[in-house]
Amino acid sequence: MDTGMGFVATDAVNPAGRDGLLHGGGFGLLGAQVVAILVAAGWAFAGSAGLAWLVRRTIGFRVPEHVETGGIDEAEHAESAYEYSPLRTRGSGPERTWT
Repeated sequence: MDTGMGFVATDAVNPAGRDGLLHGGGFGLLGAQVVAILVAAGWAFAGSAGLAWLVRRTIGFRVPEHVETGGIDEAEHAESAYEYSPLRTRGSGPERTWT
């Protein structure tokens, strides 16, 4: 939602609409948009909090500490996300020459 329309809306463009704050329409349209934004944000927060609670109660967010210290990528995907080997300092692809 865009609260900007609550400021600059005019019924000259849309006769079925309402005037915004800057066109003499008062705070009615702007207030309705702010309420709609707050309701949508509250709904999104409540839904996210409910899903987070459900995940925490069923499978949990954290992996065991020994998996976390040993490397989550290795445990979950059987591969490393970053290669820190001292043998490869320029990556695994072919070397590039910059001219």
